Order: sequence, then C-alpha cells, then structure tokens
Amino acid sequence: MRCLLLLLLVSVLPGCYTVQGGFTNEGTPQQAGKVAVPLFQGDQDAITDRFISGLIQNGYNVIERSYLEQLLQEVKLTHTSDFFDDESAVELGKLAHADTIIVGIYQEKKKNYQRKKVTKTWNPDKPVGRYDKKQGKRVTQYGGYDKVETPYSRERLEGRDLSIRAIRVKDGIIIFSVNISGKRKGNAQSMTDEAIKFIAQENSKHK
Repeated sequence: MRCLLLLLLVSVLPGCYTVQGGFTNEGTPQQAGKVAVPLFQGDQDAITDRFISGLIQNGYNVIERSYLEQLLQEVKLTHTSDFFDDESAVELGKLAHADTIIVGIYQEKKKNYQRKKVTKTWNPDKPVGRYDKKQGKRVTQYGGYDKVETPYSRERLEGRDLSIRAIRVKDGIIIFSVNISGKRKGNAQSMTDEAIKFIAQENSKHK
C-alpha cells in the first residue's frame, strides 16, 4: 500500500463513534477529479448511495454507479473481498476513466452468547417430600414440576466499522482515508454521515 503523507486525525464522539483519518491536498474535489465509487463491501446500496450523495454535495465529480456496475459485468468482476484490494480497485478506476476511486468496507461485529431456557412440566408421578406438622415428620406425596433446561445461542451486535479510502488511479497512491468505529449505539447511516463530515472538514482546511 502506497500513500502520500497523511496527517492522522483521531477524534472520539461521546457515546457513539471513534473517527480516524488522514487527508492530503490531493483529496480535495479539485484535485480528485472524476471519482468512481463502487458498491461498498458489506453494503446493500444504502450506505454507498448515501456516501455518494454526500460527496456530490461537497463538490466531488462522481461517476454514475450504474456505469460502474455495467463495467463490472462486462469484465466479469464480482464484489468479493479480493476485488477490494488496491490493485484491483485501480484497474476498475482505469476502466471507468476515473482519476480517483473510493472503496469502502462496512462490517458488523457480532458475538454468540450461550443461554439456557428453563421450562417446567407437570409430572404426576414425581415424588415430593414435605414436612407434615400433624404427623410431625416428613412425608412423601406425588405430583410436582420437572425443570427442563434447553441450551440455545443468541447473537448480539457488539460494534460496527466503516473503512473508506480514496486511491489515485494513475499511481495507486492513497490520497485520503477515514475509519469510523462504533459500538452498539448508532447505525450505518449515521456512520456514513460522520465520514462525509470528516471529508468536508478536511476540505475546508486544504482550500
């Protein structure tokens, strides 16, 4: 992975996300030129489309994603983990005649927890001992509940990550990157908004 000198910025948003990123003068709309943004890995359109809208609002010249999808079909590329390495991304950027290609990965961290479900069933033949005051001793009666424990697992969301990097097509150099990490609070859309906010703030610094 090659990159220009990126100033690493880290900020923590109370209760929600940690934002890490780096930005160079080459990442501004004027320097980025024509930008290609294929579907983010782990996304079903919503995150990528929201990110593209944010880029356009901040002055970036973004190539239609439908055109990129057409190119992918023509060269028989698929959205697999291999596709999102920098070399493959640059190849797609060249096919699209883009100056910059932006790739992203959205991941949800989940963990399985083991639990036991306890149910009670009536058993008329179950011997149950109790103390009989009249007889002054313990006696045995029949009829009681049997406890049955059934193990099961439950999946719980532990956190989310959205990682985005912009690659200059002509030489494969990363011109900006941003990573948003969050716990269970928040959602993918708000993480995308934070990525756009970071890019917008850095643009204003590099004008």
